[in-house]
Amino acid sequence: MLRKLRIVLLIFSIFLTFFPHIQATAATNVNQLSIGSYLTKWVLDDPSKTLYAKSSDDKKLFFINSSSLTIDKTLTLGGAPTDIIKSDGNLYVAIDSLKQIIVVDLTKKVITQTLKTTSDPYQIVKEGDMIYYTEKNLWCSIYAYNLQTNLDQIIKAQLSEPALAINTDNHILYIGESQSMGSKLIYYSTKDNKVIGTSNYNNDYGFRNPSRSILFDGVSVYYAGRDFSPNNPNRFNGNFGNDDNVIYVNSNLVFTNWSIYNKDSHVKLGEYGYYLDLIASSQNSIFIYNSQLRQIKRYNSNQINSSNIISLISGIAKNQSQSTALSRQINDKTRQLKIQSKLTKWVLDEPTQILYGISTDDKSLLFINSQTLNLEKVINFACNPTDIIKDNGKLYVALDDANQIAVIDMASRTKVDTLYTTSDPYLIAKDGDKIYYAERDQWCDVFAYNLQTNIDQILPISTQYEPALAINTDNHILYIGESGLSDSHLIYYSTTDNKVIGTSNWFPSPRRSISF
Repeated sequence: MLRKLRIVLLIFSIFLTFFPHIQATAATNVNQLSIGSYLTKWVLDDPSKTLYAKSSDDKKLFFINSSSLTIDKTLTLGGAPTDIIKSDGNLYVAIDSLKQIIVVDLTKKVITQTLKTTSDPYQIVKEGDMIYYTEKNLWCSIYAYNLQTNLDQIIKAQLSEPALAINTDNHILYIGESQSMGSKLIYYSTKDNKVIGTSNYNNDYGFRNPSRSILFDGVSVYYAGRDFSPNNPNRFNGNFGNDDNVIYVNSNLVFTNWSIYNKDSHVKLGEYGYYLDLIASSQNSIFIYNSQLRQIKRYNSNQINSSNIISLISGIAKNQSQSTALSRQINDKTRQLKIQSKLTKWVLDEPTQILYGISTDDKSLLFINSQTLNLEKVINFACNPTDIIKDNGKLYVALDDANQIAVIDMASRTKVDTLYTTSDPYLIAKDGDKIYYAERDQWCDVFAYNLQTNIDQILPISTQYEPALAINTDNHILYIGESGLSDSHLIYYSTTDNKVIGTSNWFPSPRRSISF
């Protein structure tokens, strides 16, 4: 008996270890619903106070009252549903194994129509009389199903496990590849029936194995853990965490399977404390679903925002990055500054006695008084900074993942401009009206960005292996030093004549560092 009791206590201890913030509640608690089925997607309709949820395993569609958290009705389907969308008073449910899209009337809560498709509709979106769907296979085609003719046709073929989102205002279908080392984001005009944009991330190598997920919230496209411009697949602000899978977005927050971020700043607010599968929110409530517990929880608040979301769900708040309030001298004689942020590079401006340091981990720029060692200001970026230089009263901060260079005015200490580059500006140097940058990758091109024309171009030199950059502004020489190879070279490039003026013999595997 004692042995059994110990086993029970051990199991309970393990449970609390993995789910420390899940509290047992009575079945009558209206803020919680235990459901036997494994839910894989849901849609919240706030006007009707209904959560429409599907279970692929049980082949069911649930109508859940979002106010009382009770199941109003269940529809048993002929096959396993793979996707669900709401449009014009109907639900459209994809049954890929049967090559069907089922139409459910939301008022009557009954199936009114079954659409027969040519291929398996794994994911679906709708605009007007057209339903666009993608297959389930590893290499997929995108189809357009016409609700007037009940016929479909391929509009795009041979894509790696694509996900779909739709912009009905601008008539753009967003197609995001996944599970491939070279995944691309494609913008397709549903009005002109043609591709109008394709991402060229990482010098066109593509995104590395993103999840099969894409969202459009009316403002930005969320794909590969980043938020993109709705009109240009090569303009995005940065990443959320380490390319976390974004599963839901509301007016001011971004939710991943593990964490919550501020939508504008990309700052991580905290974690749930466990893995979440589904999230939805209304103006005053947030709903979360954990598949391991088969449990839906609702949290109510008059206002759901960055300041209260973590405490609202009893999550784990993240220790925020370095702030001026946390800056302090811990030893007056040696003048040490205890600092939370891990600085990766800095530059000193002696006239103003300010150290400008960047932290890649915290996505921030720190202004440190070099005399008092007080932290005077912090600027946060939506993307990880990789390099910093100063010139003529301005700081230039490389945000290589977003293909941007942020321009900071040193006097006002504000961001005054964003330079959009063709490729990733991992390391930068400046001479006059030109910013030279080297890519992050192993075999890299070196680019010259013209500040007058806002256009960059590749320098007429061969690709270099992990090059570092330094500049001689007096003699107008750009020094390009390879690294990591047993036969690395040092190149002298004239920024006046735009040509190589000298190349060294080889050096055995130097580090990626060069100074002038």
